[in-house]
Amino acid sequence: MIIGSMIDMTVQFGASDKVDPMLKDVNKMAGDSIINYKTVASFGQTEEFIKTFAAALAGPTKKKVRMSSL
Repeated sequence: MIIGSMIDMTVQFGASDKVDPMLKDVNKMAGDSIINYKTVASFGQTEEFIKTFAAALAGPTKKKVRMSSL
């Protein structure tokens, strides 16, 4: 059981190392839009931002799903 736990922990930490840099950019984009929500709304870019945000999350989500199925 100890060996299995160690292998699982190694896989989990390895997965987060690959996905975390991608999520950093997505989090920055979300933070900027929340701070500047009036500007985003005044230019009518809310829907465009949602599409961009969803597209930016697609890569990390796909990697996390793939890593969780190992």
